[in-house]
Amino acid sequence: MYYIGIDVGLNGSICILNNKGKLEKSLKMPVVKIEEGAYKHWYNLNEIIDLFNNYKDSKIILEYQRPMPGQGSASMFRLGRGFGLLEGITTTIYKDNVTITDPKLWQNYLSNKYLTKDISNAFKKKTLNYDIIVDTIADDIYKTWFLKYITMKSTSPAKVKSSYLYYIINNIDKDTLDFKDNNIVDAYLIAKYCYLHNL
Repeated sequence: MYYIGIDVGLNGSICILNNKGKLEKSLKMPVVKIEEGAYKHWYNLNEIIDLFNNYKDSKIILEYQRPMPGQGSASMFRLGRGFGLLEGITTTIYKDNVTITDPKLWQNYLSNKYLTKDISNAFKKKTLNYDIIVDTIADDIYKTWFLKYITMKSTSPAKVKSSYLYYIINNIDKDTLDFKDNNIVDAYLIAKYCYLHNL
Protein backbone atom coordinates (compact mmCIF):
# COMPACT_ATOMS: atom_id res chain seq x y z
CA MET A 1 0.00 0.00 0.00
CA TYR A 2 1.22 3.48 -0.91
CA TYR A 3 0.03 6.83 0.39
CA ILE A 4 -0.11 9.69 -2.11
CA GLY A 5 -0.43 13.36 -1.18
CA ILE A 6 -1.29 15.94 -3.82
CA ASP A 7 -0.74 19.66 -3.44
CA VAL A 8 -3.06 20.78 -6.23
CA GLY A 9 -2.08 23.42 -8.76
CA LEU A 10 0.16 23.83 -11.78
CA ASN A 11 2.95 24.70 -9.34
CA GLY A 12 1.84 21.90 -7.02
CA SER A 13 3.53 18.63 -6.23
CA ILE A 14 2.93 14.95 -5.62
CA CYS A 15 4.55 12.87 -2.86
CA ILE A 16 4.30 9.11 -2.45
CA LEU A 17 5.03 7.26 0.80
CA ASN A 18 5.48 3.49 1.11
CA ASN A 19 3.64 1.18 3.50
CA LYS A 20 5.96 2.23 6.33
CA GLY A 21 5.28 5.92 5.78
CA LYS A 22 8.70 6.54 4.25
CA LEU A 23 9.24 8.71 1.19
CA GLU A 24 9.10 6.67 -2.01
CA LYS A 25 8.95 9.49 -4.58
CA SER A 26 8.40 13.25 -4.76
CA LEU A 27 7.96 15.36 -7.86
CA LYS A 28 6.66 18.66 -9.11
CA MET A 29 3.27 18.52 -10.79
CA PRO A 30 3.83 17.23 -14.35
CA VAL A 31 2.88 19.97 -16.81
CA VAL A 32 3.18 20.61 -20.53
CA LYS A 33 3.76 23.89 -22.36
CA ILE A 34 0.78 25.08 -24.39
CA GLU A 35 1.67 26.90 -27.61
CA GLU A 36 -1.85 28.13 -28.33
CA GLY A 37 -4.73 28.47 -25.90
CA ALA A 38 -5.88 30.12 -22.71
CA TYR A 39 -3.00 28.80 -20.59
CA LYS A 40 0.77 28.79 -21.06
CA HIS A 41 1.03 25.49 -19.17
CA TRP A 42 -1.42 22.74 -18.30
CA TYR A 43 -1.38 19.39 -16.54
CA ASN A 44 0.48 16.64 -18.38
CA LEU A 45 -2.39 14.16 -18.18
CA ASN A 46 -0.51 11.24 -19.75
CA GLU A 47 2.39 11.54 -17.29
CA ILE A 48 0.06 11.94 -14.31
CA ILE A 49 -2.06 8.92 -15.30
CA ASP A 50 1.07 6.81 -15.94
CA LEU A 51 2.40 7.77 -12.52
CA PHE A 52 -0.82 6.79 -10.76
CA ASN A 53 -1.07 3.53 -12.72
CA ASN A 54 2.38 2.59 -11.38
CA TYR A 55 1.04 2.95 -7.82
CA LYS A 56 -2.43 1.43 -8.13
CA ASP A 57 -2.41 -0.09 -4.64
CA SER A 58 -2.64 3.30 -2.96
CA LYS A 59 -4.67 5.62 -0.81
CA ILE A 60 -4.67 9.14 -2.13
CA ILE A 61 -5.50 12.50 -0.64
CA LEU A 62 -6.07 15.82 -2.37
CA GLU A 63 -6.03 19.15 -0.61
CA TYR A 64 -9.35 20.94 -1.06
CA GLN A 65 -9.03 24.23 -2.93
CA ARG A 66 -11.01 27.35 -2.17
CA PRO A 67 -10.73 30.94 -3.44
CA MET A 68 -8.09 33.00 -1.67
CA PRO A 69 -8.15 36.77 -1.06
CA GLY A 70 -6.49 38.66 -3.90
CA GLN A 71 -6.90 35.87 -6.47
CA GLY A 72 -8.30 36.93 -9.81
CA SER A 73 -11.30 35.17 -11.33
CA ALA A 74 -9.17 33.58 -14.08
CA SER A 75 -6.72 32.21 -11.51
CA MET A 76 -9.55 30.82 -9.35
CA PHE A 77 -11.21 29.21 -12.37
CA ARG A 78 -7.94 27.60 -13.46
CA LEU A 79 -7.26 26.26 -9.98
CA GLY A 80 -10.79 24.91 -9.63
CA ARG A 81 -10.67 23.31 -13.05
CA GLY A 82 -7.36 21.65 -12.23
CA PHE A 83 -8.67 20.38 -8.90
CA GLY A 84 -11.72 18.85 -10.62
CA LEU A 85 -9.47 17.26 -13.23
CA LEU A 86 -7.25 15.62 -10.60
CA GLU A 87 -10.28 14.56 -8.56
CA GLY A 88 -11.73 12.87 -11.65
CA ILE A 89 -8.51 11.07 -12.58
CA THR A 90 -7.80 9.83 -9.07
CA THR A 91 -11.39 8.72 -8.47
CA THR A 92 -11.37 6.79 -11.76
CA ILE A 93 -8.15 4.96 -10.83
CA TYR A 94 -8.48 4.63 -7.05
CA LYS A 95 -12.29 4.51 -6.58
CA ASP A 96 -13.10 4.70 -2.86
CA ASN A 97 -9.46 5.22 -1.82
CA VAL A 98 -9.58 8.96 -2.56
CA THR A 99 -10.01 11.51 0.21
CA ILE A 100 -10.35 15.28 -0.11
CA THR A 101 -9.23 17.19 2.95
CA ASP A 102 -9.32 20.78 4.09
CA PRO A 103 -5.83 22.26 4.65
CA LYS A 104 -6.67 23.06 8.27
CA LEU A 105 -7.46 19.40 9.01
CA TRP A 106 -4.06 18.01 8.06
CA GLN A 107 -2.19 21.03 9.45
CA ASN A 108 -3.96 20.84 12.83
CA TYR A 109 -3.56 17.07 13.03
CA LEU A 110 0.18 17.16 12.37
CA SER A 111 0.65 20.20 14.65
CA ASN A 112 -1.08 18.44 17.53
CA LYS A 113 0.98 15.30 16.95
CA TYR A 114 4.43 16.81 16.46
CA LEU A 115 4.57 20.29 17.99
CA THR A 116 4.85 21.21 21.65
CA LYS A 117 2.30 23.55 23.18
CA ASP A 118 4.89 26.39 23.30
CA ILE A 119 5.75 25.99 19.63
CA SER A 120 2.06 25.82 18.63
CA ASN A 121 1.42 29.04 20.56
CA ALA A 122 4.41 30.68 18.86
CA PHE A 123 2.66 30.19 15.50
CA LYS A 124 -0.64 31.77 16.58
CA LYS A 125 -1.53 35.21 15.22
CA LYS A 126 -1.74 36.95 18.57
CA THR A 127 1.44 35.36 19.92
CA LEU A 128 3.44 34.91 16.70
CA ASN A 129 7.07 34.56 17.77
CA TYR A 130 9.58 33.12 15.32
CA ASP A 131 12.45 33.54 17.81
CA ILE A 132 11.10 30.68 19.94
CA ILE A 133 10.85 28.50 16.85
CA VAL A 134 14.32 29.36 15.51
CA ASP A 135 15.87 28.48 18.88
CA THR A 136 14.70 24.87 18.46
CA ILE A 137 16.42 24.36 15.09
CA ALA A 138 19.69 22.48 15.36
CA ASP A 139 20.48 21.90 11.69
CA ASP A 140 22.68 24.81 10.54
CA ILE A 141 21.81 24.53 6.83
CA TYR A 142 18.10 24.49 7.50
CA LYS A 143 18.38 27.22 10.14
CA THR A 144 20.23 29.58 7.76
CA TRP A 145 17.57 29.07 5.09
CA PHE A 146 14.71 29.34 7.62
CA LEU A 147 15.96 32.71 8.91
CA LYS A 148 15.87 34.09 5.35
CA TYR A 149 12.54 32.43 4.60
CA ILE A 150 10.66 34.05 7.49
CA THR A 151 11.71 37.54 6.34
CA MET A 152 10.36 37.15 2.78
CA LYS A 153 7.16 39.10 2.04
CA SER A 154 5.64 36.13 0.20
CA THR A 155 6.08 33.84 3.21
CA SER A 156 2.89 33.42 5.21
CA PRO A 157 2.78 31.99 8.76
CA ALA A 158 1.03 28.90 7.28
CA LYS A 159 3.99 28.30 4.94
CA VAL A 160 6.46 28.75 7.80
CA LYS A 161 4.49 26.28 9.91
CA SER A 162 4.45 23.68 7.11
CA SER A 163 8.18 24.06 6.63
CA TYR A 164 8.83 23.68 10.34
CA LEU A 165 6.54 20.64 10.55
CA TYR A 166 8.60 19.01 7.80
CA TYR A 167 11.79 19.81 9.75
CA ILE A 168 10.41 18.17 12.91
CA ILE A 169 9.05 15.10 11.11
CA ASN A 170 12.25 14.72 9.09
CA ASN A 171 14.27 14.60 12.32
CA ILE A 172 12.28 11.48 13.16
CA ASP A 173 11.73 9.81 9.78
CA LYS A 174 14.90 10.95 7.96
CA ASP A 175 13.08 11.58 4.68
CA THR A 176 14.98 14.01 2.49
CA LEU A 177 13.32 16.28 -0.03
CA ASP A 178 13.61 19.86 -1.23
CA PHE A 179 12.54 21.72 1.92
CA LYS A 180 12.88 25.03 0.06
CA ASP A 181 9.90 24.14 -2.14
CA ASN A 182 6.72 24.74 -0.14
CA ASN A 183 4.56 22.80 -2.61
CA ILE A 184 6.69 19.66 -2.26
CA VAL A 185 6.70 20.08 1.53
CA ASP A 186 2.91 20.39 1.57
CA ALA A 187 2.45 17.33 -0.66
CA TYR A 188 4.74 15.36 1.69
CA LEU A 189 2.82 16.48 4.78
CA ILE A 190 -0.52 15.67 3.13
CA ALA A 191 0.77 12.18 2.29
CA LYS A 192 2.03 11.79 5.87
CA TYR A 193 -1.40 12.77 7.19
CA CYS A 194 -2.94 10.16 4.87
CA TYR A 195 -0.54 7.50 6.17
CA LEU A 196 -0.97 8.32 9.86
CA HIS A 197 -4.75 8.52 9.53
CA ASN A 198 -4.85 5.47 7.22
CA LEU A 199 -7.51 7.31 5.21
